[in-house]
Amino acid sequence: MLVLAGDTAWDSGLDLAVAGTAAPVTDDALLHRLAELYRERWDGRWQLDVRDGGLAAHVPGASPVMFEVTPDRAYGHDKGDPFGQTNYRY
Repeated sequence: MLVLAGDTAWDSGLDLAVAGTAAPVTDDALLHRLAELYRERWDGRWQLDVRDGGLAAHVPGASPVMFEVTPDRAYGHDKGDPFGQTNYRY
């Protein structure tokens, strides 16, 4: 699994790539917490329910799955003057 996060600017910010092993989250307590975080982040516009060890969205046809990633390497790229990079391996 590869997780990418970053900034859309060319000459500022940080881009991050994290690679590792992914597994679906099935723990009800963690799923409830994730559903609450989504409600908070999206001002209640994105509603998720916990059902049968997974998530259910209030959107027809949507089947969200949350994954937990155990990283074994990561790469960071600092964009700006000067550009920089770093990496991590477990």
